[in-house]
Amino acid sequence: MEVFRWKQKLSRFLVKLHLRLFKKTTDFPFDEERVGSRKIRTFSKDSSQDDMVWHRDREHRLVVPLNDTDWLYQQDNELPVPLKKGRLQFIPRNVYHRLLVGKKDLVVEIREIE
Repeated sequence: MEVFRWKQKLSRFLVKLHLRLFKKTTDFPFDEERVGSRKIRTFSKDSSQDDMVWHRDREHRLVVPLNDTDWLYQQDNELPVPLKKGRLQFIPRNVYHRLLVGKKDLVVEIREIE
């Protein structure tokens, strides 16, 4: 009987893990359009901070805010820095980082660097 309960718990855990890992394949906290090799992403001021998860990217990125905003960018083990319109923000590959939601929408241009 104990083995059966253990299998049930493991099964429930695996289902939850699968949903957590694969649920957001198209459900990102931004809208994106491609313009040539660039990406233009718009993050809503109504985004939940819970959606701005720590993550890392496979390539270096240059990010430029295209509007005035009060959003913040934070790299692992560093204090958040403001994202200023027109100021380049370099994001190294494989470095954990996240955004902190502001009071206005955020529009950024992203260029990936291999």
